[in-house]
Amino acid sequence: SHLMLWKLHACLDQCHEVGQKCRAFVWGDNENQRQVHTVAWENICKPKAWGRLGLKVARNVKSALMMKMR
Repeated sequence: SHLMLWKLHACLDQCHEVGQKCRAFVWGDNENQRQVHTVAWENICKPKAWGRLGLKVARNVKSALMMKMR
């Protein structure tokens, strides 16, 4: 239904915003200055066992939580 699509779109927008804030925090970016990003965000989100930071992607966490609720 139209309402379900609207809710999904709103949730994806929130996940995107959370992801942007996480990236800005890790990179040290602020409103006036952007730092040089020497490592790809995809690599930072890989597991600690692989020598990375093991950060979670907001959209993936949301999907996992939604699956648990079913």
